[in-house]
Amino acid sequence: MDQRESHIRQDIEETHTAMAEKIEMIEDRVQETMEGAKSTIDNVMNNVKRVQGTVEEAKSTIDNILDTLKQTMDETVERVKYTADLIEQVNQNPWIMFGSAILMGYVLSSVNREETSGSRQVHERRRDNGEPEHRIPSRSAP
Repeated sequence: MDQRESHIRQDIEETHTAMAEKIEMIEDRVQETMEGAKSTIDNVMNNVKRVQGTVEEAKSTIDNILDTLKQTMDETVERVKYTADLIEQVNQNPWIMFGSAILMGYVLSSVNREETSGSRQVHERRRDNGEPEHRIPSRSAP
């Protein structure tokens, strides 16, 4: 029986060694799987952080646009108020506004006369120098 017992012990040892190798192999595979899962989770977390940064940048941009829009609207409201105030001034002081309009008309017509006078002098100089004269047709009263 000694030989048989020795044979059984050897089988037990071989089985034990084979099982230990298989357990070690399984542990290695589990370790690789865990490292792969950890790497995947790290990548996902990095992507989430990048997306979060992008969302924060977009929020900041939208906030800036809204601030600019609010400023523009405030400026527009102020301009409308000023225009309404000018209309109110005309309604309250029509003679002053009428006088201002006449004065502006006089100033603008004086400037226009000076420009017209300057162009006549150019035509007269050309005629005196023998250059061909370009006439602008004048309107005659019916």
